[in-house]
Amino acid sequence: MATGFQIPSPGFPLAGIVCEFCGDVLPGNKRFCSRDCYFRAYDSHLSHNPSAEYDRFLNYVIPEPMSGCWLWIGSVDGYGYGQFTCSTRKRSMKAHRWSYFREHGIKSSELMVLHTCDNPPCVNPHHLFLGTRNDNVQDNLRKNRNHWKNQATCIRGHQFNTENTRLQIRSDGKIWRSCKECRRLRHLPTAG
Repeated sequence: MATGFQIPSPGFPLAGIVCEFCGDVLPGNKRFCSRDCYFRAYDSHLSHNPSAEYDRFLNYVIPEPMSGCWLWIGSVDGYGYGQFTCSTRKRSMKAHRWSYFREHGIKSSELMVLHTCDNPPCVNPHHLFLGTRNDNVQDNLRKNRNHWKNQATCIRGHQFNTENTRLQIRSDGKIWRSCKECRRLRHLPTAG
């Protein structure tokens, strides 16, 4: 499939290809002269075909019939939540948030989109609900998903007790628990 069209130029049989959005001459075989032209062209395509973005979203979804989850098979973050680049934001956002907002039309930066199914890759809008950060913590505690709190030992087998546990409050407000014995062993002078 040809991208753009060739520009006749005196003395040069192939002077270049034209940007599909703005019409500027391009060196080589690019389709657009900049990211801005790419996103403008994509946005104009979506304005003529509003279901195109939803179709693109669904290309990354596999329905799971037993649980009813729609599993995200596209890009995921370190916690297993899907990431989707939508044309209106021109950057990625959580796929489950995009799915919820598309279905329910409610957009809020203060509220989180929570899962009833507790399955991070699920993007089924019927498994999602809005809640505050506190609602998310309470949901986590109610469903006993705070597995780290129930661990009795560190990864090297030292007991987490009052004498051996160091609690730190990180800059993001989360509490971090570490083993004092492991810390002591890390700071011992090495032989040699």
